[in-house]
Amino acid sequence: MTTLFVMVVGAIVYITQAVEYATNAAARDILIGAAQANSANLGTFQQSLCSRLPAGIQCNNLVINLYKVTKASGPGATTLT
Repeated sequence: MTTLFVMVVGAIVYITQAVEYATNAAARDILIGAAQANSANLGTFQQSLCSRLPAGIQCNNLVINLYKVTKASGPGATTLT
């Protein structure tokens, strides 16, 4: 019973870290400007994220939200589109 518990906890930690790594790597493309240079949209971001997921995680089980923030005219004047 204890062995099963350790295996389940290990699997949960592995999956959590794998999804976090994939999300950070895909988001980094946006932060460094690579996504903008390649005219990326939600579809290409999703493809970038899904290509970094481990084999056991299905991409259609993820909820992906991507917001475009336009350049502000001044401090505190941001708008989401």
